[in-house]
Amino acid sequence: MTIPTRRQGFARIVFDRVKSIKNALDKGEKAKACVAAYAGYAVELPSLIRNSGLAQTLAFLEHKASDETARAEGARSLRADFCSVLGSLPLDDTFDYLVATKRALEASDYFKRFAESVLDADRGQRGVQP
Repeated sequence: MTIPTRRQGFARIVFDRVKSIKNALDKGEKAKACVAAYAGYAVELPSLIRNSGLAQTLAFLEHKASDETARAEGARSLRADFCSVLGSLPLDDTFDYLVATKRALEASDYFKRFAESVLDADRGQRGVQP
């Protein structure tokens, strides 16, 4: 029996999270809008982290989650799932932040892949809007 790599662990956990979001599709129109927003933000997550950094991306999702719409619920769900996958990361200095950003990019790639495959999202379904 082999020990799973960090990437394999991310893949398994993210798949479970995205699959649970897909199960919300059966619960009405608001749930469908929430899942569509989750998928749209998840597809954009890697590019947001690359362009803006980890802290700014988390702040962006926090801002998008601040009201009571279905889109905000999607942003809240993605942020909660993303933070739970990353876990507690020490950010004592710049090196720790760089390591956390690298791990976040690894995890965000799986959010994007599974949003595209499980939730049928595509690059045209943008969650990021001004």
